[in-house]
Amino acid sequence: HSQLSAIAIAERNRPLPLSLTQQRMWFLTRMDGASEAYHIGGAVQLNGTLDVPLLKRALERIVERHETLRTRYALIDEHPVQIIDAPGPIALDEHDLSAHADAEERFEALSEAHNQTPFDLEHGGPLRALLVRMAPDEHRLQVTLHHIAGDGWSVSLLLSELSALYSAYRQGEADPLPELAIQYADYAQWQR
Repeated sequence: HSQLSAIAIAERNRPLPLSLTQQRMWFLTRMDGASEAYHIGGAVQLNGTLDVPLLKRALERIVERHETLRTRYALIDEHPVQIIDAPGPIALDEHDLSAHADAEERFEALSEAHNQTPFDLEHGGPLRALLVRMAPDEHRLQVTLHHIAGDGWSVSLLLSELSALYSAYRQGEADPLPELAIQYADYAQWQR
C-alpha cells in the first residue's frame, strides 16, 4: 500500500510513457505483426432474457472506468507512447444464430475470427466484444483483450465488473463499483 500511495496521478493532456511490460509487449506486437499470440479471451454464457442496451451500457462504463481499455499506442519521436482517448460508445459485434441449425459451428467460426483478428493499437483500443444470440434466452458474450492492456486476471475482473454493473442497472440501481484511485498510466509514469 505504501508504494501505491507514492504513485502520483499523471497529467492526461499529453502522450504518456509505456510501462516496461507494455513497451516489451508493444515491441513484440510490432515484430509479430498480425499474430493473435498476445490476445487474451474470456467468454460467458448468459441465460434468460438479455437487455442488450443495458449490457452495452455496462461495457461502456467499464471502458470509461479503466483507461487502459481506451488507450492507443503510437510512436512519437521514435518512442512508443500511450494516448488515452475519451470514453465513447463501444462497438459490440452482434450476431443472431438462433434460427440456424448449425449455430454451434457458426459460433465457433465467429469466435475464432474474433480472437484472431489483429488489433490496430495505433488507431483503436485494445478491447473488443462479441455477443451471439444462440437461442431466444441464450447468449454468449466473448471479450478479447490485447495483452498490452492486461492479462488473464484482467479479463476475469472485467467480466466480474460487467456482471455487477449489469445486475445493478437491471435493478435500476447506480454504478456499485468504487472509483479507482490510480490508473495503469499513472503506474507507467511512476515506473519511468
